[in-house]
Amino acid sequence: MNSGDPNIIDKVFSEILKKSMGRGNEAIKQMLETVNRIEDAMRHLRNYAKKRRDNALLEYMINFQAEKQMIEAQSKSVVKSTDFQINLSRDYTQARLFLEKGFQAPTMRDRQERFKAGGDCLVQSNKDGFYSQLVGELQEINQGQVDYFKKHPNMGKTMSMSLADFFTQRMTGDKMSDSQTKEVFQEIKTLRTTFNLPLPSYWAIVFRAYAQDAKRAPEGSEKEKKWQKVQALITEKNPSVPYLTMGELCLEAGNKQLAVVAIRKEKKYELKVPMLIDAEAWQEATEEIFSNRKHEDHESFVHMIREKGPAFVEDFIRTESARRK
Repeated sequence: MNSGDPNIIDKVFSEILKKSMGRGNEAIKQMLETVNRIEDAMRHLRNYAKKRRDNALLEYMINFQAEKQMIEAQSKSVVKSTDFQINLSRDYTQARLFLEKGFQAPTMRDRQERFKAGGDCLVQSNKDGFYSQLVGELQEINQGQVDYFKKHPNMGKTMSMSLADFFTQRMTGDKMSDSQTKEVFQEIKTLRTTFNLPLPSYWAIVFRAYAQDAKRAPEGSEKEKKWQKVQALITEKNPSVPYLTMGELCLEAGNKQLAVVAIRKEKKYELKVPMLIDAEAWQEATEEIFSNRKHEDHESFVHMIREKGPAFVEDFIRTESARRK
């Protein structure tokens, strides 16, 4: 850590994680305890996880630090809050049970009753309007899904869809006239307002719907036209969806070429390079790595692409290294 050399730091973490990640939660917790005792090590580990897009490690770190903060806050408290914590934990557990049972309910009436019971439990326990509001929104989403299901009884998965999947299904699931399309989009906009869905999230759902629609289209001019609509969103001057999000959604829809176009438009070097590597866009990733040789992560990314890429990546590295001297 004291050397500050990102290559050395990354190699150290790689070795530590090899020994810890396969041995269960307790081993990971012990590893994080050790890292936490070393000055500045948690920051380096967080950067390591971000560069490799290791969401599992990031989640372990978030939970570890949240637990530490809670213990610290409790140790500083003058009032003993054991009884309150037990009651609060019990109330949340009961509310969660109502919600879990709600999703498993065989009928809509049972589902709505259990959602309501969960919301009431949260309100009565600690007046938590935020969570009870979420339960209310769940009820509204499910009512919309019920209405849609009644019109399409063969769609067995409708009732278990996420909000994003439900929006996508409404927008692209049926062939619609222009007037019907406008009605559906108005319905989706109303739902966005009802749920206070942030605009970036809303537009990301819309973008995903277009990408999935293009993916499902039969080969030919119709498919090409739908992908052109997606491309137009990527090349907008001020797009409503972040470039990396568009890249991820294009990868999900199986269009690597458009995904690479979107990712390369991202301005932050330290964000787009790992994503290009994850997408196995070896030439484009190498070009971006060598576009900023003075960046503090440059050497780490060279090491990363050598580690993850095929043997011919060395040819790209030599070419870019010579070209950008």
